[in-house]
Amino acid sequence: MTLWALLVFLHAYEERRVSARAAWQTWGTCVIHTIFWIGLNADAEAAEARFDKNLVHPSLDRHAATYGWETLAAHYRASGREEAALGAYRSAIQDFPEKARLWTSFGSTALDLGRTDLALKAYQEGNQLEPHPETYYNIGLTCEVLGKKEEAMAA
Repeated sequence: MTLWALLVFLHAYEERRVSARAAWQTWGTCVIHTIFWIGLNADAEAAEARFDKNLVHPSLDRHAATYGWETLAAHYRASGREEAALGAYRSAIQDFPEKARLWTSFGSTALDLGRTDLALKAYQEGNQLEPHPETYYNIGLTCEVLGKKEEAMAA
């Protein structure tokens, strides 16, 4: 981003739309901002804690909060913290329970944790909201794991 700002201002300088001083001052500000941003977010745990804290801020609308929780859950899953991901998906569902994708992701996380009953309920909820072939497959697979062969075949 900082290099992009420099290129934009250099191009504007070449076309005489901005002074060299303004271009360099703006680029310098971008460099300082970048350094502070990297420094602030260098500690991953502190950055996660700030992100989590900001998600419960009352000024966020439910769409923004839901997207934030879903993003945090995906981050937790990618870093192998399935329990934390399950909690983040649960928070996202509280903010936006009619979003089928959240239920499916919650179910997949629960299944990875071996909580098959919880996974089945989540898949079924998501499928009621928005039927999808992958969700039917997940329901069938989960039913099979639970030993519910008839339900698995019906899914």
